[in-house]
Amino acid sequence: MNRIHKLAIPVLLLMMCAALSCASAQPAIKAEDGGSLPGSIDIGKTFTVLVTEDGSPVGAGTSVTFRLPYDTGDPVLRSTDDDGKVRYKPLVTGTLGIRVLDGTVTVAEATVAVTDITSKTTQPSGSPSGSGSGGDYLPPATPTVTATVAPTAPPGATPKVTPVATPVEMVETPPAEVEVETPTATPKPPKTGVPGFTSVFAIAGLLAALYLVLQRRE
Repeated sequence: MNRIHKLAIPVLLLMMCAALSCASAQPAIKAEDGGSLPGSIDIGKTFTVLVTEDGSPVGAGTSVTFRLPYDTGDPVLRSTDDDGKVRYKPLVTGTLGIRVLDGTVTVAEATVAVTDITSKTTQPSGSPSGSGSGGDYLPPATPTVTATVAPTAPPGATPKVTPVATPVEMVETPPAEVEVETPTATPKPPKTGVPGFTSVFAIAGLLAALYLVLQRRE
């Protein structure tokens, strides 16, 4: 009996250590940055999750399924990359179910709400702030009007009139064309000689002839 008890204690310790190691090695589903998953994500935007084991990203090839809605939708199978990340793009609203599989066994799961950002409308001022008749009523804002009083001249004062200069448009008149008369050159008759020289030669000839006649008579 003592020998059985001595053998049972180490076996129990080994089983407890194995159970603790298996429990600590459970995968976890986290946000892309390693933090907690958000409460909701937007429809039509790619959503990235990080699968960890013992606080470190798992290797490539870990199977992850996405199901939207989580209870009735068709599961979409994805595999993690080398960084332990896997991506999914939701196309409808609802609750997205995420599961990490080890073969066919689910070893980790989480849910995230998928919402439509276009349906988030701002409530107009003056309407009840809650659903039904129990909300607080916000009265519409009343615009503030500020009146500006024009200054009044004292009695007996002569109003001062400031003349306003009227711009005069300058019109440029092109100069009139002046008709210039071009003088016409009148041709002069060519000179036929100097009349004084001709008379001198004629008189000299007559004198010479007269001299010859007188010389013959002598």
